[in-house]
Amino acid sequence: MNQKMLCHFEMMVNEKYYQFSFQPGVVNFEDLDNALMAFKAEIDILKEKAIAAEAEAAQKAKEDSSPATESEVVA
Repeated sequence: MNQKMLCHFEMMVNEKYYQFSFQPGVVNFEDLDNALMAFKAEIDILKEKAIAAEAEAAQKAKEDSSPATESEVVA
């Protein structure tokens, strides 16, 4: 049977639950720091995509709600 020992961290921040695990002896503190920075980079990418999606939705809603101008009616 394969078994692994894990160090598991749990943290509650602003009433939200977060977890992080790693194998002791396999990684060092530099590896942990690099992993956390990689997670941060992924979060930044997701945040940028969410902001872009919100801006696109707001622009589409603005276009849908604006009244048709004469040039649009004639065309």
